Amino acid sequence: MIKIYHILALISALSSTIGNIYAKRSVKEGANSIQIALFSNVFVPVLFIPALIINRSTFNWSEVLYPIIMGVALYLGMILSFIALRYGDVSIQTPILGSKVIFVTLFTVLLGLESLKFTTLIAALLTFIAIFMIGYTKSEGAKKKALLSVLLGLASVILFVITDLVIQERSYLFGKMSFVFIGTVITSTLLLITAYVMKSGFNSVKKKTRKWLALTAVFNCAQSALIAYALSFFGHATEFNIIQATRGFWVVLIVWVFGGFFGVNEGGLGRLVMIKRMVGALIMLASVLLVMLF
Repeated sequence: MIKIYHILALISALSSTIGNIYAKRSVKEGANSIQIALFSNVFVPVLFIPALIINRSTFNWSEVLYPIIMGVALYLGMILSFIALRYGDVSIQTPILGSKVIFVTLFTVLLGLESLKFTTLIAALLTFIAIFMIGYTKSEGAKKKALLSVLLGLASVILFVITDLVIQERSYLFGKMSFVFIGTVITSTLLLITAYVMKSGFNSVKKKTRKWLALTAVFNCAQSALIAYALSFFGHATEFNIIQATRGFWVVLIVWVFGGFFGVNEGGLGRLVMIKRMVGALIMLASVLLVMLF
């Protein structure tokens, strides 16, 4: 039976997909990685304030180092993920982000937080097969760009894994909603400082680019809000994350069929490339299902 949090998760997945497509269009219109990250995240802490009030969250300042670590890791992950979008295709980067669940599981095994299951091993192998399929291109120059995008994407995923593990292992000591709020404030502050130092703030954005950055921000912030409120009010994180992982499939489909509408022409790479990326995205989703359901 379909629940309301299933619908919220699907909307979140689609919102994330469209946000990344608009981020790629922003790059095409002259935006840099700092500007995209800044627009996508600077308003996120505001979205958590109502949840803080509703949950009457408190702050345990003796544990403040950990939300700071979370904020720094999230900041670095965001920067790398948008650099990956700059150098590669959105139909590569978004499915790669789906591997986060797999790497979280592998890291928890390596850190001794849980034991290795056979399904986890199979999921890891499927993930690497999926990455190979997603990174497939025909021309030599495109192969180098795809490899760089995959490597940057994987580096961002590792940083997002660190973010998730710090939240998982330490947030209850600080106060869960308070922890995420402080972490996102740290991320936003670092982005503002970086934008100021590199002269990539709001005023430096070209007029023709502002519309695309604004659309990127709307969809990415909507995704963050949906995740925060759906998990706060309904829970069911496993089911939510499984549906959220479908964004790897949706992005390949949308770029292939509707890329022209968004001004992103990755569908022009050819039918074989897009079919292999679609297969890779589906394999990635299968590996996520293995980890989260078994």
